[in-house]
Amino acid sequence: MRPMKRPSLQPMVQGELDSLCGLYSVVNAIRWALGANPPRLTAEDVFAIVVSQVERVADAGAALTEGIEPPHLYRALTHTLDVLRDHHGIDLIADLPFVRQRKATIEDVRAALTADLRESGTAYLVVFWGRLDHWSVVRGVTSASFMLFDSAGFSRVPLDHCRLRGEARGDRSRLHVLDRRGIIRLRLREKTMEVCVGNGSAGVVTDAEVGG
Repeated sequence: MRPMKRPSLQPMVQGELDSLCGLYSVVNAIRWALGANPPRLTAEDVFAIVVSQVERVADAGAALTEGIEPPHLYRALTHTLDVLRDHHGIDLIADLPFVRQRKATIEDVRAALTADLRESGTAYLVVFWGRLDHWSVVRGVTSASFMLFDSAGFSRVPLDHCRLRGEARGDRSRLHVLDRRGIIRLRLREKTMEVCVGNGSAGVVTDAEVGG
C-alpha cells in the first residue's frame, strides 16, 4: 500500500495545545528579577519547583490544558518563593500592588510599573485577558508599550489597547484587559522592604482579596 500523501499536514508545536504561559511567566519573572537563573539551579529546576507548587493549589491537568487563574498562580508563586528561600537561600517576595486600588486606571498601572522597573531585582507578572489571553512578564515600559520578557516570543503590548477590568470599554477585538489580581510584583526582599515602607497599598494581602 502506498503511503497517504499529507502535503499540508504540519506537526503541532509546544504552546499550540498547552496553556503553560502562567507557569513559564513564574520562571521568567524569577530569572528576570535575579538577572540570571537562580544560583546552582537551572531553569528546568525552577520549572519543576513551580509545577510541584501548582499541584498544591490547583488542578494540574486543568492548568496544563486550560491555563491558570490569578489567585492560583499567585499562591503557587508564593509557595515557590518559600521553597527558593528555605532551601536555596534566594530571597524574593511577591505582592499584589493593585488589588486594593479599586479606582486605579491603566495610567496608574503604567506609572507604577515605570517607576518600579527602573530598579534592578524587580519583575511584574501580568495576565492580559482579551485579545492576547496570556500570562507574561513585563520587563519595562515605554511611552507606547509594555515591554515583555515572554515565553511565546511576544515583545510588546501597546498601551493604548490596554484597559483595567471595569474601565471604559472599546473594541473588544483589540483590547488587552488587565485584572488587578493578575498584576503581580516580584522583587528581591531588600528592595521590597524599602518600597513597602512608603506604600500603603503594599504589604500582606488577605485570602479574600486574592480570591479563588
